[in-house]
Amino acid sequence: MEWGTLVATLGGGLIALAGTVMADRLRTRQEHRRGLQARRRDVYREFIAAAGAAHTELRCLAQNGPPASALFRASRAAYGRAAESPADREDAAGPFGPVYCMAGDEYQR
Repeated sequence: MEWGTLVATLGGGLIALAGTVMADRLRTRQEHRRGLQARRRDVYREFIAAAGAAHTELRCLAQNGPPASALFRASRAAYGRAAESPADREDAAGPFGPVYCMAGDEYQR
């Protein structure tokens, strides 16, 4: 029996196995990175939507909100509503649904 053929076959098998393991490892890393990027993007979107909702409500408060004695409580409530998910907000018309406050309108919450 020739040992050279057996050693070459085993060496080729080890090289193929190492290549497969490396390719699988790289693919797993890339999928993990993609998942992290998607989650990060979702968090950014939620933050931007909440910041926009809070900004809109605070503008409404500033323009024609409650009297000064209730302003602190109303502004804290506006931040609390903005922290809710867009689906839970009663005034959300989608994730970036604005609430318009016209001059002279009464602030109602």
